[in-house]
Amino acid sequence: MPGPTFYKGEEVIKETKFTLNKDAPFTLDVEFERALTEPERLVPVERAMGPIISIFGLDDRTFNGDNPWTQYVQQRAFEAGKMDFQIQMYEGLGHLIDGPNTPVCSKTMNPLVTWLVDYGGK
Repeated sequence: MPGPTFYKGEEVIKETKFTLNKDAPFTLDVEFERALTEPERLVPVERAMGPIISIFGLDDRTFNGDNPWTQYVQQRAFEAGKMDFQIQMYEGLGHLIDGPNTPVCSKTMNPLVTWLVDYGGK
C-alpha cells in the first residue's frame, strides 16, 4: 500500500489503504470518494511554488468515466489562490505516460499485485 509520503522531513501525504482484486478492474473511484473526506491523503498542490500541469488520458482505465481527481485538485488549487494549474487531456492516452519516442505501455505489473494491470491507452 502506498505512503506515507514525506517532503523535507514533514509528512505531507498519509498512507493510503486499499484492496485489489484480480477479478475486478483496477480502479481508483473508491479512493476518490474517501479522499473527499480525508484530504490529508492528497498531495498538497496548493502549496506548490511553481506552475502545475496535470495530464489526463481519456483512455485511462483506472477510472469509470471522467477523472474526478484532476478537476478536484485544480479546484483546491484555485480556491487557495494558485491560478497556474493547467489540465491537458489526450485521446488514446491511458493511465501511464511513456517517455518520448517509446512504445505505449498499456499493461504492466503493479508492485502491489501479482498480475498484469490494464491501465488503458492505444
